[in-house]
Amino acid sequence: MSLGKQLRDGDFNVDDAWKDEWSQSQHQSPLFEFSGSSFPSKESSLSRKTFCNLNRLRTHHGRCNACLFKWGLAENESCECGHPKQTTDHILYDCPSLSFKGNIESVKTKVQKQLPGYRV
Repeated sequence: MSLGKQLRDGDFNVDDAWKDEWSQSQHQSPLFEFSGSSFPSKESSLSRKTFCNLNRLRTHHGRCNACLFKWGLAENESCECGHPKQTTDHILYDCPSLSFKGNIESVKTKVQKQLPGYRV
């Protein structure tokens, strides 16, 4: 059924459509997998800014040079460490200059406490 028909007939649910599209995508990052609401719960102590930043990382659309270059906001895709393409995964996992210095388990623990709907 076309999106237009779903919208006209009232059979369209944006959350369900987003979940379906996400589950069929070729996302590579093991850090975040969607399993709950697309919005923070009222019980969540995350600020909107933090929640948005986590979603940017999860969807690979952060403020990294690869995205900024694609949007015409950076001169090239390279990272300050010399890697030819600064992606969110490069920053999170590989970059000697920018990557998180703790272990992944500490990140998972903090995310699970703050966002119980996210499976890490």
